[in-house]
Amino acid sequence: MSGAAPGTSYSRTPREFHRAPPQGGVRPAGDVVKVRGRMRATAGEPGVVKVGADYTFVYPLVRAGDPDGPVARVIVRRELTLTLNDPAAWDVTEGRLLLEKYYAEHNNTDCGVDDGYLHPGFADDAPDGERSTGAAVDPYDTTVPLTPDASCGRVTRT
Repeated sequence: MSGAAPGTSYSRTPREFHRAPPQGGVRPAGDVVKVRGRMRATAGEPGVVKVGADYTFVYPLVRAGDPDGPVARVIVRRELTLTLNDPAAWDVTEGRLLLEKYYAEHNNTDCGVDDGYLHPGFADDAPDGERSTGAAVDPYDTTVPLTPDASCGRVTRT
């Protein structure tokens, strides 16, 4: 696992927004966030178009007081399904998307810390939260669908 602390973990939790804690513990290592994924539209039931998105974001973070120190990469995968419903057939506001499903997987961040902020695992740190106990996973493998199971496992790479 390059660049990740031993026992570094991922957590599958339904977090919608996240960033570095306001206390200034970490900050972005630059202005680049790598993104890879896909979006597609499919027909749903009559009068419904489903829009599916599955994207992986890689956030490089450094300690706030050590900009030249080690970089920790937090990998966040988000999978969501939105629907666009025909207002002639459904009781909806025209042009509005409806959220049908949202799952997220946060990798290389401490387990059991659900404050809405990223807590990256640096190679030279012990985790702030509970240690990972689940199976090892590849955070870049998008062939495995996300689930709301809130498991906490180990990443095979960052």
